[in-house]
Amino acid sequence: MQQMLSRKLCDHTDLYLFDGFPIPICHIKRCKWASSFKGLGAIGYCAAKDQKYFGFKGHLLVSSEGITKAFSIAPANIDERDMLPEVALGLTGDLIADKGLICPILQLELENQGLILHTPLRKNMEDSRAKEFLSQIMNIRRKIETVIGQLAERFKIQSIRAKDIWYLMVKVGRKVFAHTLCFLINKSINSETPLRSKNYWPKTCTLRYLYFFRRKARLLLS
Repeated sequence: MQQMLSRKLCDHTDLYLFDGFPIPICHIKRCKWASSFKGLGAIGYCAAKDQKYFGFKGHLLVSSEGITKAFSIAPANIDERDMLPEVALGLTGDLIADKGLICPILQLELENQGLILHTPLRKNMEDSRAKEFLSQIMNIRRKIETVIGQLAERFKIQSIRAKDIWYLMVKVGRKVFAHTLCFLINKSINSETPLRSKNYWPKTCTLRYLYFFRRKARLLLS
């Protein structure tokens, strides 16, 4: 269902945004008790909270409007640069990401499939691109920060309780799917700023909300 929605809503675009976000299972001090995820999760670092955690990292690729095109889950110690080729497989056009994705080999690999990677450069690197262009890509990149913020605050994607990896992946997929449905419904109400409309953005993502959104989506897609 998520793939069907993303194809319907994203096929007309050739501009994408990519970023990662932490999915903690527990605090680093309690990782030895997370036996169900032993050998699967890993210790990672959350820059926003300035702390280490045990768990996974989500990798999200969205359209310029904020629709989830693809996502994946990997151990928290896996570099985003290693995950991007898998998430962006088969896509062509332009991709905007943060400076953590700077890698000439990665850029060349994506160019070979027809995807141009744009990132801001570090302070010690010379940038020949126009300031207006850099400002524009930074403004566009804020869209994925909005999407991740909604997934974290409204859908609690960073506060998932799961007893094993299967339940974790199902719950993450359910929350991403619910966000896409919310976007679809809001787009039918307010086509200009669907991410800002509050009519169908729930405070939390529950099964009751998900069933409601699925009924709404069937009506909009029919």
